[in-house]
Amino acid sequence: MVLAKEGDKVKLIHFGDSSMGHNYSAAARKSYMARSAGIKGADSKLSANYWSRKVLWSGPGGIKKPPPASQKRKLYE
Repeated sequence: MVLAKEGDKVKLIHFGDSSMGHNYSAAARKSYMARSAGIKGADSKLSANYWSRKVLWSGPGGIKKPPPASQKRKLYE
């Protein structure tokens, strides 16, 4: 979560799933970025999509959290 401010508005934004991994591979990042690009309000700092794209799926500099051991199948190699 992040506390975001845009103009006079301040909002606590929850994004991502704490039990899932992110940035599995370059193909996964590319796919997510393509899927999430058309979401309305994606360029607003007050949207969860903005922060997810910036922090979790931004590429090599983003968070690299592996999927949990309980996740039985691999989504991306």
